[in-house]
Amino acid sequence: MVNYLATMIVTGNVDCCAKNYYLYRDSEGNGEWQFLPWDVDLSFGRNWTSAKTYFDDTMYYSNGLYVGSGNKLPAVLFGMPAIK
Repeated sequence: MVNYLATMIVTGNVDCCAKNYYLYRDSEGNGEWQFLPWDVDLSFGRNWTSAKTYFDDTMYYSNGLYVGSGNKLPAVLFGMPAIK
């Protein structure tokens, strides 16, 4: 999960962790959880803004590092000093 969040930060995917992912658990194998990306259109500087149309060309370069921190699971991970 940490690698997934790091990838979302590097690619600037601001829409990653509110609802746009699948969470998979390898129940019959090692029992670990894994994020699987889905709907990655708001990455690499693209943001959803209600003031503009969805298909504008504005690139946003000042998005925060803690993408997805509004979701409970990433918020818990970001709250751990070892992960920060």
